[in-house]
Amino acid sequence: MIKLGFALLGITLVGPAADSVPRFDIQAACRAQTSSLNGTGETMGNCVKEEQAARDKLAATWSHTKPSSREICVGEQQGIHSYVDLAACLDMYASQ
Repeated sequence: MIKLGFALLGITLVGPAADSVPRFDIQAACRAQTSSLNGTGETMGNCVKEEQAARDKLAATWSHTKPSSREICVGEQQGIHSYVDLAACLDMYASQ
């Protein structure tokens, strides 16, 4: 039931939240982000590139990140799920 709730929010967890990088719908997130930023110069293409780069960084560092930080930061993802925001959250916890 919980997994279904996450899927409906656009996030799919593969195994427990702390074991692997969550799967976010980059296209949906970027559509929402760029539509809310009319006139700022943010393009769909730039958004997708930034999100994919952040996801690649997370994939490379995920296993070295504290499980407690991963759980907190994944849990804070509400509304538009963003790898950029998730990476920023984890960076904040890593610097503490």
